[in-house]
Amino acid sequence: MRTYRELFGAPEFTPLFVTSSVQVAATVVAGLALGTLVYAATHSPLLSALSMFGPSLAQMVGATALLSADATGIGLQSHQYRQHRSMDAPVPPQRHETAG
Repeated sequence: MRTYRELFGAPEFTPLFVTSSVQVAATVVAGLALGTLVYAATHSPLLSALSMFGPSLAQMVGATALLSADATGIGLQSHQYRQHRSMDAPVPPQRHETAG
């Protein structure tokens, strides 16, 4: 198992970690700023909370729905893979167009 010292010593990991950390920090600051502005304008804790956490909640729900659709075999790639791997699936004829 790798240690954090070894992980941070890898030249490929350090820029990835720094960029990801900056992105997370920027998202948190943007959410707090938006929540503060919404609360100052409306004095509504509900609207303030929705403006702060709404995008993250929507992303979580969307990712969960997409992952569950793929896990149940509804996803497009898994359908194409099953169709390609099936021995009973007919192979469509190939058409070759010639320049006229």
